This record gives sequence, C-alpha cells and structure tokens, in this order.
Amino acid sequence: MTETAAPPLVARVAVDVSLPHLDRPFDYLVPEAARGVVAPGVRVRVRFAGRLRDGYVLGLSDTSDAEGQLRPLERVISPEVVLTGPVARLCRAVADHYAGTFSDVVRMAVPARHASTEAAQPVGHPAPRVAPLAAVLPLYRGGRGYLDALADGRPLRAAWTPVPVCDGVGAWASGLVEAAGATLSGGRGALLIVPDADALAVLEARCVDAFGAGSFVTLSAELGPAARYRAFLAAARGGVRLVLGTRNAVYAPVRDLGLIALWDEGNDSLAEPRAPYQHAREVAALRAAQERCALLIAGHARTAETQAL
Repeated sequence: MTETAAPPLVARVAVDVSLPHLDRPFDYLVPEAARGVVAPGVRVRVRFAGRLRDGYVLGLSDTSDAEGQLRPLERVISPEVVLTGPVARLCRAVADHYAGTFSDVVRMAVPARHASTEAAQPVGHPAPRVAPLAAVLPLYRGGRGYLDALADGRPLRAAWTPVPVCDGVGAWASGLVEAAGATLSGGRGALLIVPDADALAVLEARCVDAFGAGSFVTLSAELGPAARYRAFLAAARGGVRLVLGTRNAVYAPVRDLGLIALWDEGNDSLAEPRAPYQHAREVAALRAAQERCALLIAGHARTAETQAL
C-alpha cells in the first residue's frame, strides 16, 4: 500500500517590512516538520527579497493565489500565539485609518519576545473579587444604567466628564474601577487605559483595593522587557481578564473583551509619536466597534473628537 502525500499547507505571513507597496500578506509553504507548531498568530522567520525577516502567521490554507513556486518558512521562532485574530484585525484597521502600514502598527501592539520569560512557568493570577461597586458613576446622569448595561454585556458607548472634587484625588479612577467591576461581573474582560505612569499608579492602587492583588496585570514601557512580556503573555494566554496600561496597552489581547475605558482622553501622551501617529482614543473606538464591546471615554474636559463621536 502506498501512502498518500499530505496536501500542502500554506501560511499567510505578514512580513516585517514597512514599505507601503509591500503592505500585504505573503504566502509560504509550511514544512512537514513545522506543521504541528505553526498556527495563526505565531512568530516565524521567512526569506523575503533575499533577506531573512521576521513575520507573523495570519492564517493557514491549502491553496494559494500566488504565482510561481512558494518558498518554505525558514523556521518558527516560537509556537506562542502572540498576535490574536482580533488584535491582527485591529492593527490592519488602524494602519488603514491612519494611512500607515501593518508592520508599523503591530510593533506597538506586540512587545518584543523575551525567550526566558516565555519558557518560564506561568505566574498564577487569582480571579478578581467581583463585588457591587457603585459610588461614583451613579452620581452622574445615566451612570447607573451604564453599569447595568456593562453587567449585561451590552456594547454601550459613553463620554464621562467627572467633577474633579467628587471624592478627592483619583475620583476618575474609582469610576473606571466601577465600570471594570460591572464588566467582570458579567463574565467579560476589561481594558483600562491611562496616559502616564502617575495615573497608572493611582488606578493600580484602586484596582488592588477593589479586585485584589495579582488579579490583573499592567502594561507599560516602564516595566522593562521581561515584566512587560510576562504581563502580555498572561493576557494572551487567558490568565487575566483585566489589563491596565498606557497608550499601547489599548492593543492588549484581552479575551472576550467587554469594555475599553480611557482616562484623560485629550492628553498628548495618548498620541503615538511614531508613524502612523495613532491616538489611543481612536484606536479604542475602532476596537470597540470591531469587537462589539462597551467604550468609556473620560476626562475633566471633553475634546472635539469625543464630542464628534
């Protein structure tokens, strides 16, 4: 009896090239030895224009529209899925919205690989305490209804202008924590974005009080490569449902995302200084539409962009 050869497996790869005319996926053959580890979202190394370049697998197929013979993947850098489907679609939408390239956006969405952190035993994260939290948002018109909608999983959008002296410094953080608590109580994930490290420290302290230490992770450049990648993997692997962070954390791979909340939406620190110069507020709005999750944009003053929404 003769064995039938396995059908070819084709990987659609987003190659790390920032040239606009090459801003599209390219097809590569998956070698037999790599079939067990290649999956959408993993990092790979490919030969492109005579050079070895990194890339991400966007999808797999048994056919290709490319002309000529396909090159094989050089190797799988890691079997870890770091570019989830929703985040890949968001990167494409942001690149198109800002007339940029997928490669430029995905560099901000996925942190650099830290091999020893990836190979280490995952850190356990306790489930967040979910108790009724409703002291700040119900003081505002529609606040109670918004919390109820979050608990029910409805993708409502809201612009919130908190009074600075509501309960002293950090009243805004209490409101974001209440929104996250309602979302978590409904079984979905939440993503809270702030402009800088000072605001992140305030929000983190409120989340520790409300949900318990270790029940969430933070993502910011100040963490350093190992700690940041560890927090990123916790979200990508589904170990946590709540992520806090600064502007690039808006891409965090939170599973079953139910809420994106963004504080101080007019702050210049939320605008990326590198091409394609996206603003976290606009990225949050795009992501909320794509994933049909709730959106809360907050600040002591309202920008023209939020008013236009």
